[in-house]
Amino acid sequence: MMLLGLSLSVSGWALLFPFEHSLFSDTFALFSYVGIDVAHILGLPEAPYSAIQEQQLNSAWHGIIAVVMICLIFAHIYIGTIGMEGAFDAMGSGEVDLNWAKEHHSIWVDEVMSENTDKTGKAEVAAAAPAE
Repeated sequence: MMLLGLSLSVSGWALLFPFEHSLFSDTFALFSYVGIDVAHILGLPEAPYSAIQEQQLNSAWHGIIAVVMICLIFAHIYIGTIGMEGAFDAMGSGEVDLNWAKEHHSIWVDEVMSENTDKTGKAEVAAAAPAE
């Protein structure tokens, strides 16, 4: 998500200041230097591109990355609410089932359980506390 966000920001910057940047020509030239002909792979004409072509590629890239990010955000919201049993209730109360906590955050459970153990080695039964 961070790389997508950075890419969206850079393409947005280039869209804010049209005809001042040659991001695609420069990027494709860099890949060609490494040995990857991105323009040929994508079926595009060879670089350098005109200012209009740069803006068209930039607009397309910006739109594609934005749609991908929106889809990932919706997937994250779905999994965090109704996609995983008990997730929505856990967000509201701050409490989770012990088995769920062991499955997803075993190190944290071990730390909390070791803190709640008395000197005889028996675990104290304490009231559930919200996660911090």
